Amino acid sequence: MESNQLLEIDRLAATPFIEYPATPSWYPALIGGYWTAMTGAILAGRHGHPVWTVVIALAALLVLMGYLRSYRARWGTWPLMSNAPAEIRRAYITNLRGLILCVALTAVAFALAPWFVTLAVGFVSFTTLYWLYERRIYPGAVARVKARLK
Repeated sequence: MESNQLLEIDRLAATPFIEYPATPSWYPALIGGYWTAMTGAILAGRHGHPVWTVVIALAALLVLMGYLRSYRARWGTWPLMSNAPAEIRRAYITNLRGLILCVALTAVAFALAPWFVTLAVGFVSFTTLYWLYERRIYPGAVARVKARLK
């Protein structure tokens, strides 16, 4: 195969990862709210409110699933990370590391602080992570992919 053909194949494979609808400005807060709700569900269970645990967790899951379904419909696809360009995979791994950090921060708050501090730490850390990922980390990876495939 010619190098131009290989480059075109790479471009086509990268398209779902670099040509996608932008998430709305409120998306990081939605994800921060999701993780905060899940933390709240854990706190409710720990304080002897199993019904609230289920209600909060199900509500959070339904909201997130509804958003993801609408986003996937707008996008028209849901590409697999195993097919992602290396730059996108690195951004995704950075996000996973950030998730681990956010969980750790929330767990420390859970162990040392009142419930409302735990929820605040969770909301701020997860929202900040997803703002960075959606507005800086992923767009930077997309720019690197586009520059490489020029």
